[in-house]
Amino acid sequence: MSTDIDPNPAPAADDFADGGNDEGSDRRRPDRRWWEPPSAFQAIAMVVALLFLGGAFSWALTTRADNAEPSAVDVGFAQDMITHHFQALQISFVALERATEASTRSYAQEVVLFQAREIGIFDTWLQDWRKPEDGDRPTVMGWMGMPIPREEMPGLATDAELEELQQATGLNADRLFFELMTAHHLGGIHMATYAAQHGDEARVRELAALFARTQQIEVREYEAAIERLGL
Repeated sequence: MSTDIDPNPAPAADDFADGGNDEGSDRRRPDRRWWEPPSAFQAIAMVVALLFLGGAFSWALTTRADNAEPSAVDVGFAQDMITHHFQALQISFVALERATEASTRSYAQEVVLFQAREIGIFDTWLQDWRKPEDGDRPTVMGWMGMPIPREEMPGLATDAELEELQQATGLNADRLFFELMTAHHLGGIHMATYAAQHGDEARVRELAALFARTQQIEVREYEAAIERLGL
């Protein structure tokens, strides 16, 4: 996670605009920015690649040395974090297309990179445990002793909130990204803190504790960005 909340801005589009042929060359300068948000196809491909790399990396480093059964907390945390992280990716992909500020897009990129990798880790654990993610389960957080409907998971944005982000323009898109991701992180911190305290496997407790700490830092960074941008 980067602590730089004000990265160097992208070069202006005019810097790359067609200025005629270079002297002694027929090549024309590209009429586009140096970076563009990914298309829907590119975004999906990037997530798939990151899921594979994250899973392969975690498999190499965290495969269990014994055949002990994981606890309900271990399995439930991994399953619910996949659900939770997937919406963070959804929010962030929209922000990459709609946000105005380069720093906002930088934060969205971080969410995609880190949470897609973590999905790969969680998925690898579940495969290791032979407890695959069940995307159709109606309730979540039973492993915390508080089963609730899937759509009421803390931090998840509503369909109306997601639609508002999708339609947002200008700095309103930046504001909505920070607000939705702040709420999202707070919900994730709630679950990760419990898993860090009650998980059975050391790797679950360690990742959950790290997850809770880093997301607390990101929440503070989002608050600072909102203030800096006057949102």
